Amino acid sequence: MNETIRINNRLAGKQLFDLQVYTNAEYKTAGLSDKEFAEKASKSLGFPVTGGNIQGVREAFGITATMLVRRESSAAGILARIEAIENWIRAFDKEAKP
Repeated sequence: MNETIRINNRLAGKQLFDLQVYTNAEYKTAGLSDKEFAEKASKSLGFPVTGGNIQGVREAFGITATMLVRRESSAAGILARIEAIENWIRAFDKEAKP
């Protein structure tokens, strides 16, 4: 059984400030999930950062999660594929319902 382990990582004032500045500057263009961005931030800032830390900063500054954007675009892609399949079926089966 695969269980998710939650880690509570409280940052000191200066660390939190540095993470906020870094996230504001880099998150939108990075195109990463919170967890992936946390790994990048940890390397860049030199202290441990979790996906939860990133989520908290994002929510405080109103930054949309990159993964939500990916899911929305994936849903749009799936709907486009379904429409293409339906059109293909109609091309061969004139009695298919629109």
